[in-house]
Amino acid sequence: ALRAISLEHRRAPFDVLHAFWADEPGWVAAWAGRRLRIPVVTSLAGGELVGIRELGYGMLLLPGRSRLIRWALDGATLITAGSEYMLGLGRVFLPRSQWGKLRLAPLGVDPERFSPREGRQEQGKRIILNVGSLYPVKGQAVLLRAFAALDELPSVCLRIAGEGPLRRSLEALALELGISDRVEFLGESNHTQMPEVYREADLFVQAS
Repeated sequence: ALRAISLEHRRAPFDVLHAFWADEPGWVAAWAGRRLRIPVVTSLAGGELVGIRELGYGMLLLPGRSRLIRWALDGATLITAGSEYMLGLGRVFLPRSQWGKLRLAPLGVDPERFSPREGRQEQGKRIILNVGSLYPVKGQAVLLRAFAALDELPSVCLRIAGEGPLRRSLEALALELGISDRVEFLGESNHTQMPEVYREADLFVQAS
């Protein structure tokens, strides 16, 4: 990766290197930035800054990652995060003297692709949508239990878009809770399909 970046830089010099995630991309960008004397922007994604043992989630569960992430953030010229909460996680890995390079930069949405359908017709059922890979950290089991409490709203449907190792256990949980007739597992949806998936929903819920 470093060799490829160096070759591209010689062909057409970069003004800045951008790393999304402070783990491997952050390490490579910090290293390349120092060698080539190019500013580096590192964007925090979240999973690299946590280690949630009960869910088996987070880069910090792996040995040595904390030190490497500190090194990557130390080598960044600027660090962006999509929320104030994420900025707080970033401060843990930086000395107070470097907190000034943290910037809030919420992830954007293309309003032309992701927009409500004009003149949406009233439908017989309302749709709640959840999107995410089917892993414990995404919280779909919690969502199913919460949705089961809406049994007084039989016309409401829950759609879950995403695939993962929990698919069968989540389907079994929906059956156990007596809501399988009101829950739709859409499986994996590619990016081109997602605007329409969102457009069909009345409410979006994220349970991670």
